[in-house]
Amino acid sequence: MSSMNKWIDRSFKIILIIGFLLLLVILKILLDVGPALSYEFSIYDAYPWYFWVFLLSAIVCGQVVILGSAVTRSVKNYWLFGLFAILISNAVLFFLPIIRGYYIYGDGDALTHIGYMKDILSTSNISDNHYPIDHILGVIIHVFSGLSLPDTAHIIPPIFSFFFILSMYFVGKTIFQNKFEQLILVLLASMLIFGNSYFITFTPNSQALFLVPLMLYLAFKIYHDVNNIKYYILLLLIGSLIVFYHPLVALMVILILGIMEITPYILEKYQKSIQKKVNYSYTIFYMLTLFLIWSSYLITLIWVMKPILGRLIFGDESVRSELQTNFDLLSKVMVDPMYLLKLILNVYGQWVILGFLSLISIGLILKSMKDQKTESSFYKGVSIVGFITFLPLSIAMLFTNGNFDFGRVYCFALLFSLLLIPTGIYLGIYRNPDTRSLSKKKIVILSGVFFIFFCITYFSIFNLYYSPTIKYANQHVPQSDYTGLNTFFSYRDDSLPVLELGPSSFRFYDAIFGVAAERPNIYYYDKIMDPPDHFGYQNETLSRDFYSNLKYLILNNKGRESYPHVYPEFKNDWRYLPEDFEKLKYDNNIQQIYSNRNIEIFMISENGSA
Repeated sequence: MSSMNKWIDRSFKIILIIGFLLLLVILKILLDVGPALSYEFSIYDAYPWYFWVFLLSAIVCGQVVILGSAVTRSVKNYWLFGLFAILISNAVLFFLPIIRGYYIYGDGDALTHIGYMKDILSTSNISDNHYPIDHILGVIIHVFSGLSLPDTAHIIPPIFSFFFILSMYFVGKTIFQNKFEQLILVLLASMLIFGNSYFITFTPNSQALFLVPLMLYLAFKIYHDVNNIKYYILLLLIGSLIVFYHPLVALMVILILGIMEITPYILEKYQKSIQKKVNYSYTIFYMLTLFLIWSSYLITLIWVMKPILGRLIFGDESVRSELQTNFDLLSKVMVDPMYLLKLILNVYGQWVILGFLSLISIGLILKSMKDQKTESSFYKGVSIVGFITFLPLSIAMLFTNGNFDFGRVYCFALLFSLLLIPTGIYLGIYRNPDTRSLSKKKIVILSGVFFIFFCITYFSIFNLYYSPTIKYANQHVPQSDYTGLNTFFSYRDDSLPVLELGPSSFRFYDAIFGVAAERPNIYYYDKIMDPPDHFGYQNETLSRDFYSNLKYLILNNKGRESYPHVYPEFKNDWRYLPEDFEKLKYDNNIQQIYSNRNIEIFMISENGSA
């Protein structure tokens, strides 16, 4: 063994020891801090700043070892220990809600999906369930493990998150010929690139997305013609699961298989040479047939397409796109351009970086093909066509659709970016594949790559959970909220309307009684359930409406303190001030009928007879 190899081995060992020591310190901090006692607006503020420095450093140690193993082409498997350090760090991040003692993480869709599981347990059928597979899986785990439904909803997302990393590893082993690209793909896949709760919330869309790399692996294996029939059968089975997992993901997978079908024809025109063809039409037809047979998907598809077609074809300006909605919000306050740039980076930082890296990688790959320094391949073609299909499609969704987040489509562009960037980095460092020695220029490029990876990791960690940093309140659901609303729903007069500030009564009703349960005077995010600004204390007209008839008012800590925590810089635009909540306590027309550590329920009457 040369002295250089010994030095590299010693360096890897030292870095790994530092990384695992940092993880021990992190675990000690977790034990010292303990669980949350009530609702918290940011899970990040629950721990001291040095906890996050240590966690980020432990991840960086693992990344240095993986990147170093890729560059040095080390024959030893130090990269596995680096990946292990990253996975432990990811596990800490994934399980923070359990460590903090959250009863449920996710105060929106996740509550409804718990309700779907309750429906399956109580009725033993999935008649009105749009995407039953995730809920059936949750029920199976609940029945066989004895875990509660909220605990089941906690553990399923991390399982799929780790499965995503494993699947991407096998995709890399299939499509990349050299170890450098394989390890860079593993490194990228271990980053929490999707952010915005994708890795930690119990939602069919997220779990279905993490099955897509398995579909890619099977489809690429079919292209190899190795045990073709076996992989076709597996592709059909996983395709069936995805169809019943989530309609949008099913349509995107059908589109991906279509891209893989036409890519050889595109390569033939670009390279002017005959390319091997592959037939995915049976799988496409099978998935599309299942999609159309599942009648609720047709309703969902119409619901999504109606505003898009209304805007594009009929020019219906009443249809608000996601971009318009965001601009409308910004127009209500004076926002400094630097503030806006910082917010965009906090929310979408890793998405922006990966998008630019992918475009650069596409340029390097096409140039290398044109100069005939590298051969064109089916895998490169699929990655390029896939990215340039989903990128404009997601942008179009941003401008035309307001029914769901454009990121749901952009995530598929990110999947292909994971396949493009390793090749782009390889070509950027080793422009001539025969020259593999490290020059000063290559060291500078590697340093830049590592800095970019650090930025992706930083943004991915700090927008993983909703927090005031990205202008959202934490999705923490304390048990006191669940208990309080369960009590309220059990004893309320359901002929009276309900106002809410903080909790979504509709979502909690789903989780407590099931999605199929009747719910008089409980509506889905309807403005009719919003209290008037400042509870009418600053406007006589609003005040008359507020006291017009008997009604309930539900408040929790999230609703009470949301503006000071999430929007402290826009005090002039707050809809509710701290003194408004104080006035409620002394209002003769308002009587508190329930309270616990986190939630208060009032009855409002015109004459104080509540």
